[in-house]
Amino acid sequence: MRRKNSPPARSRRPRSPRRRAPPGAPPARTARRASTPARIDANRYRHFAPEELARLGLQAEPTGKPGEKWSYANANYVIAGMLLQKVTGEDPQEYITRKVIRKAGLKHTNFPTSARISGPHSKMYESFYGLISPARDYSTYDMSWAGTAGALVATMEDMNDFYRALLTGELLAPAELRQMQTTVEAKDGEGNLLMHYGLGIAAVDTGCGRFWGHTGSVWGAETVTYSTPDGKRQMTFGLNRAKYQQIDATGHIKPGPIDAATGAFAAKAMCDSDAPAEPRRFAHPAAPKALEGLSVPLTRPLALLSPGR
Repeated sequence: MRRKNSPPARSRRPRSPRRRAPPGAPPARTARRASTPARIDANRYRHFAPEELARLGLQAEPTGKPGEKWSYANANYVIAGMLLQKVTGEDPQEYITRKVIRKAGLKHTNFPTSARISGPHSKMYESFYGLISPARDYSTYDMSWAGTAGALVATMEDMNDFYRALLTGELLAPAELRQMQTTVEAKDGEGNLLMHYGLGIAAVDTGCGRFWGHTGSVWGAETVTYSTPDGKRQMTFGLNRAKYQQIDATGHIKPGPIDAATGAFAAKAMCDSDAPAEPRRFAHPAAPKALEGLSVPLTRPLALLSPGR
């Protein structure tokens, strides 16, 4: 399962071979301005350089004035990877592999070296809120569009091990972990509190205490992972169908049966509660017109699960 959440370059890892777009698909630049499904398919084997991703992010309209409000952006993590390379002189994916993945003892987590995932893995079906019907498999996809924002493949067990190592001080010094866990309020467009967001980590307060973790979404896959501060209670799950919800008349995502099921699962896994979770809320309203205007695929924070309240 692909996941988001890892904290491209003089020594670069080999790129996967460039491949022609499927017959009839528009060129990459044209595809970004065409219908969304055609653009997604045309970019399946396209390699994005981090500089291009950062440029696209900086060209986007600002979501507010600096410090005015929280807003998630892949560009922040891509630029962090570029800064890491400038400071260390090392490819950031190689640095993260050595300093984080190996240090945490993660045996099944890696940055893919091609569009294909090695080893056994699930399919990844994308619906894009009804724009792709029937749902299409995107388990084969060049993940360079996510870069250091989310081009990782991992297992559920490795994600639990990572957060346990992080939160119990195995990866960072106490002062660094405190800085990472210094948060701001993250709210949706209606002012509802979604979470408390720190430096690449989020906190959710439930009826059984605070959990730390993150969520993520790429084409065809979503992941949710949360852990108590001591790492003794953890919940991680992945979905291999993404953006399956419908859009209402106002352009907002309508929660569906899968959302109710994952909310109930979260309540049981995190708090051992049979109480229904709060309705899923999404960090950004999504409408087909707005989605068609995106220049590249974007990961996004998923709805926050608030079990046991």
